[in-house]
Amino acid sequence: ANKVSRMQILNLAIETIKVGRALGYSVVPPMGDFSLDDMEEAAGPNGHPELDRVLLGEPPAVPGRPSMAQDVIKGRATEIDYLNGMVSDKGTEIGIKTPYSNAVVEVLKAVESGEFDVGVDNLDRVASIVRASA
Repeated sequence: ANKVSRMQILNLAIETIKVGRALGYSVVPPMGDFSLDDMEEAAGPNGHPELDRVLLGEPPAVPGRPSMAQDVIKGRATEIDYLNGMVSDKGTEIGIKTPYSNAVVEVLKAVESGEFDVGVDNLDRVASIVRASA
C-alpha cells in the first residue's frame, strides 16, 4: 500500500458511508474512532494529522491477500458489481456523486477483460478518471 492507494481507499469509504446513510442505513465509519467528518478532512488538501498517521503509517501485517485481489490475480470474475458497483449505482439513483467507485469499477472491469494488466499503474488510471469526472 502507498499514499495514493490509501487515499483512494479513504475516498471509497467516504462514498460508501454517504450513500449508505442517504439510503437510511446505520453505517459505522470503518476507521475506528474517526468520524465521517474526520475522514473527509483527511481526504482534503490539509489532511487530518491523527488520521494521516493511521493511513500513512506502516500497513498492518496481515498474511495473504484479500479475496478480490486473489480473484484478479487468478483471472477470475470479481464481485465488483456487488460492492463498488452497487455504491455507484445507488449513488446515481439518489444523486450522490461517487467518482472513486465509478473509476474503480471501470478500471477493474478493464483488468478483468484483459484490456489492462494487474499492477499499481491502475491507481494512476483511477486517479485520472476521478480527475476527469470533477
